[in-house]
Amino acid sequence: MGQRILDAADLNETLEGGPFTCLGGYPKFWIAEDGEALSYDAVIAEKDLILAAIKDGGDPQWNVTGCEINYEDASLVCAHTNEPIPSAYGDD
Repeated sequence: MGQRILDAADLNETLEGGPFTCLGGYPKFWIAEDGEALSYDAVIAEKDLILAAIKDGGDPQWNVTGCEINYEDASLVCAHTNEPIPSAYGDD
């Protein structure tokens, strides 16, 4: 299970080190309240919207609630950019 995001500090902690974990270099992705996956680039680009949604429980497409590692889903794409999110072990 990944890291739950409840506030700005949690979000900032997950963004440290960029799109990969510091141990093992596993690819991370963020999960919005609506269940969609967001890439590191999307979270950075839309950080102001995300922080506002986290603070006031606003728009579910920007209310980021968690950060996970993409171990095997080679078909995972960012809901905002439609770019692939790399997987650690999936067939790319």
